[in-house]
Amino acid sequence: MGQLVVNPTADSFIREQSPTINFGATSPLSITGFGGFPDRTLLEFDVSSIPASATIDSAELKMRGNPIASGTFGIAVDRVTKAWVEAEVTWGEYSSGNAWGLPGGDYDATDEVTASWDRATTPDTIDITALVQDALDNRGGTLSLIVRATDSNFGSAYDSREAALPPVLTVSYSGTGGPATDDVAFIA
Repeated sequence: MGQLVVNPTADSFIREQSPTINFGATSPLSITGFGGFPDRTLLEFDVSSIPASATIDSAELKMRGNPIASGTFGIAVDRVTKAWVEAEVTWGEYSSGNAWGLPGGDYDATDEVTASWDRATTPDTIDITALVQDALDNRGGTLSLIVRATDSNFGSAYDSREAALPPVLTVSYSGTGGPATDDVAFIA
């Protein structure tokens, strides 16, 4: 069994109320549904160092931020279907001059995972094992995610990769060609 612990190689958030503004160098990341004008967070991780033949036993996404209020809100995590660019992505475009099929990001909900996160405490975590297995099997080890609120009146802010407590992906895997049981790779 091996383990990989990584931070995003890229992250941003996109805002419906500011459809042409890029937030790629901004911290915090925003996940909201306030007033029906959502903010969605985009995260990209490189899991290509995991052997191609490996089985993902578990994968946990952890996001940390500043508690802003009490109450829980629903979130969904899906695979992004366009190769977005951190310094260019907006609500309307995944890269300069290239529009999303639908404003707010194109994503595949086939392996969607959902959770209820508490706005008053962090970190918040979610199991994304199937999404990581898909990235390893079908996407060359690139895991591109969109995290969005499923409730229209709630949301929260989380540290980006530029902040002190960036998102963390922890993956445990098994299979041939991997490191020994006690080996851990940390890539920051």
